[in-house]
Amino acid sequence: MPVPGVFGMASVAAARKLECKDLHGYLKTLPHSILDKLYNHPATCLAVFRQLPQLSKHYVMRMLFIEQPVSQSAVGLWVTNEHNEEHKYASKVLSDLRVWHEQQMQGGLLGWILNETFRSNMKVALLGGGLDSKISGGPLPPDKHAKDIPFLDKYALERWE
Repeated sequence: MPVPGVFGMASVAAARKLECKDLHGYLKTLPHSILDKLYNHPATCLAVFRQLPQLSKHYVMRMLFIEQPVSQSAVGLWVTNEHNEEHKYASKVLSDLRVWHEQQMQGGLLGWILNETFRSNMKVALLGGGLDSKISGGPLPPDKHAKDIPFLDKYALERWE
């Protein structure tokens, strides 16, 4: 049996090579702590959101401003029975990426709630604000064609019949 040297270590590294074909495949291999750190950045949340299946995006948007768990049965009613397989897949993707997680509700029902870090930074990415101005492009430069109020009043009076 050969002793692992430089070449032996290279073959071990090659054996552990990632087999991911897309962002989702890669992200679900990461430890939970790393995913949670990634969601501290609005741009990352937006990139993850863009790579979600269509139904998963729909679920995220419906739950973005809900700060309490939504029962799993209620979420299941958001799709018709003929799309039940898509619902299961969308739910699994969101769970694998820790975008949402199960939480027990009052009365013992299980519900889903969005990851708090993901939710808050997704809001920043979609609505603007926050300290990360790279997403929105930063503040706009002054408008070189800006009009003052007297000019607009005069213009409106000239045009009004």
